[in-house]
Amino acid sequence: MYPYRVVYVGPPDRVDSLVGVLADASAAIEGRFADLAALRAGWHPSGSQPRLFAVWLQRPEDTEVVRALAETVPGSPVVALVERECDAAALYEVSRAGAAQLVPVPWDEGDLALALGVVLRQFGRAARVGRLIAVAAVPDIDASAFAVNLASEIAGHWRVDCVLAEPTARFGRLNSYLATVPRSGGSHELLTRPEPLTLSAVQQALTPVGERLRLLPGPLTGIALQTPDPARLAKLIDLTRQVTDCVVLYVPNTFDAAQFDTLAAAEDVVLVGGQQVPAVYSLKQFHDQLAARRSAGVRHVVLDRYDPHQGGADPRKVMELLHVDAVWAVADDPEAWTASVNAGVPLRAKAPRSRALADLGRLVARLLGPPPAE
Repeated sequence: MYPYRVVYVGPPDRVDSLVGVLADASAAIEGRFADLAALRAGWHPSGSQPRLFAVWLQRPEDTEVVRALAETVPGSPVVALVERECDAAALYEVSRAGAAQLVPVPWDEGDLALALGVVLRQFGRAARVGRLIAVAAVPDIDASAFAVNLASEIAGHWRVDCVLAEPTARFGRLNSYLATVPRSGGSHELLTRPEPLTLSAVQQALTPVGERLRLLPGPLTGIALQTPDPARLAKLIDLTRQVTDCVVLYVPNTFDAAQFDTLAAAEDVVLVGGQQVPAVYSLKQFHDQLAARRSAGVRHVVLDRYDPHQGGADPRKVMELLHVDAVWAVADDPEAWTASVNAGVPLRAKAPRSRALADLGRLVARLLGPPPAE
């Protein structure tokens, strides 16, 4: 959410043009007032939190509204919406009166949103940007259940607001692991429809699947033929980070530039492989490609469904092969995994004592630190 609630002062018939931009910025209008007198008579704020005042200036004397707000509500930024006919002297007066930002109206696309972002930097209120944890598996390894349970542990046991997202043109896999009905056509609908991609559109597409956990699935009705535009994909990821504290991004293995570009945006990249020898060598190839690009975040190597009695490579051998400090093994707990998948719920809901959960917990502690005290 935008950290300031917005109070509008200006012509009532102009406020509708402001509402859409504020919604895209996840900002809510707390009050609407025709002029300063109406504001003083009708605005009764609850709490002492600063507000952002959006003031529509039509006449030179409207500058007094900006000055009055700057003097009587210190610490609350004022964005002045200024008619383009105003000359340089008038703009100077508005700025000197106390406006944090001047936006000419009608504004160009993106201009008001840019001003709202600058206000946050001016007043030390950085916009919300959730941590991005990308999960990517080597070929022939399905890490869907792993991604679901990683996100579930972050949201449930660590109590961090989390979005589990699957931005792919392929058939979505995450929804099949969760007994839920998505609100929309998923990430691919957002990526391919002609309308502009906005913050409000992303928020509406998220489906709650648990406390503090929401889902943005991949295509739900078949394999999509249209490849997402890379710039639009990057924007979708960026917007998703603005609506939560953590994004677990399940990145299907295509081993192409699009996949590596997506992984490069993440603070943490969780590489999921298996203990079988072919899977380990695929894991090395994948890990070495990411290391060569030098653009990905911190890499965390995982052996999923690990069983020390099944042969293949153990974590120590994988550490030596990949020259990494740690390899995380998540236990193969067949009864727990099967019960969880068949019920369409995360492991903790069906098998809270599963050995796999303890292993996942150690990985999450490495990513986010220890869980909050009970």
